Parts: sequence; C-alpha cells; structure tokens
Amino acid sequence: MATKRYGASSIPAGTTLEDWPIGHDDLEPYYDTVEYEIGVSGKAGNLQGKIDLRGNVFEGPRRREYPMPPLRDTDFTAMMMAAGWGFSHEAPNLGVLGGSVMGTNGARNPTLTLQALAWRTAEHLLKSWKTIGA
Repeated sequence: MATKRYGASSIPAGTTLEDWPIGHDDLEPYYDTVEYEIGVSGKAGNLQGKIDLRGNVFEGPRRREYPMPPLRDTDFTAMMMAAGWGFSHEAPNLGVLGGSVMGTNGARNPTLTLQALAWRTAEHLLKSWKTIGA
C-alpha cells in the first residue's frame, strides 16, 4: 500500500517495510459493534461517504450513526471552553490537562488528541506563567 501510495522511489533501498494488513474498511464493522454495545455518543461526520460538517469529517466512512447523540454541553463544559486554555475560572492557576477538557467521550483512540491538548495547555502555561492567577 505504501509503495502504491508514495511510489517505489520514496522507500529507501533495503527497507523492510510492511503495511498494517488491515484497514478501516476491515475494522469498521467491529467499531460499529462495540460502539453499539457500549453506547458511544457522537455525530457521524462521514456516513456512508456523505460528509456531515456537524461531525468529524476526517473519520472513515461509517455504516450508521453513533448509537447515542453527542453529549450536550454542561455548565462545566461551557466554563472550560470559555476559559480557552483549560484553566478553571474559580482557580485561575489550576490548569486541567488530559481528557477532562474534552466535551465528548473519545469514540476512537483519543490518545493523540489528549496529548495535543495537554501540550497546548502546557505551552500556554509556560508562556503565561507570570500572569496566570495574578
């Protein structure tokens, strides 16, 4: 698949390159089964190839909607979103890092998103150290 996608000249000589032998189309039925078993919430962004901007437009095609609607925003979610960087209104020097700042649960592996959010907040903390909580 990598050779087909990038061309043989892009792969260094002597590389032992193997693609993961299964792809999204192979796994989607299993994702679907698990999501319906455990009641995952969300909004499909790619329903059988039809893009819906209210969902994750970068996800692979899904066969059907999530079993539960997207989680509604709560007062806490609104506060955290208003805070912008994951810092609490009640304690301005308290930064919330990790999955707690996400407004919905992670239907698929959210590890990179959680790491990116934590990194983003940490960078802001370092840049704004003297003014946070002042």
